[in-house]
Amino acid sequence: MEVGAFISITDENTKKYSFFKKFCKYLKGISFQKYQEEKHLLSGEFKKIISNVKGFDINDVLVDHDARYRYTTPLEYILMTKRDDIISSFLTEHIDLISFELNSPYQEDLLMVLYKNLTWRGCPSDVLLPLIYKSENLNFLAEESSVSKKLQMVSFMILQKDNYECSESFLEVLETKNIELLEQRELHIISEIALSAVQSQARVNDDKYPKSERLTKLGELLEKFSADLENLKGEKQ
Repeated sequence: MEVGAFISITDENTKKYSFFKKFCKYLKGISFQKYQEEKHLLSGEFKKIISNVKGFDINDVLVDHDARYRYTTPLEYILMTKRDDIISSFLTEHIDLISFELNSPYQEDLLMVLYKNLTWRGCPSDVLLPLIYKSENLNFLAEESSVSKKLQMVSFMILQKDNYECSESFLEVLETKNIELLEQRELHIISEIALSAVQSQARVNDDKYPKSERLTKLGELLEKFSADLENLKGEKQ
């Protein structure tokens, strides 16, 4: 598909799903109390709106200029509602229809697009769990720069493994990724401690301390450095 034709289709899709998108944003915006009071009515309205979208397809690609990624699908707006019962019921019925590769000239990975857009919009990343387990794909982690956040997500996924179906090989991938991230975090902490020690030594050698006190001060800093490393070993065990 040529880029121009793709843009034309996404523009048409965006118009087609206009009311659906507005309703999803409305669901996200109302208070928890109001939603609980009118949950049955709102869930019914949600299903009615989907059924009224002519040719509703969860894999349709929409244009969204406000997101980190320009393209998304109706699925993003459903996840953005943060209404667990709506998300759960929709995924239960439609998860087998979801394509994890966007039908575009750019071939973006759906999970990468969703992760970048949803976290940008303040939506918790754990709403993606059913999709991650379904796709058995961790490529979306490349969109997260923080090793600590990656480790937090992978650790949480391992804790939740009994709640989702997946292959043994994917569980092994999760465990391997967890170990890899732990090692990355350890190296980062050690490098930070080492840098701190070097900077501290430089401060000790400064004229701030008399020569007679520098050796004592450096010894104290080295003891602290050793203690930090021992604490790190304890955390790893």
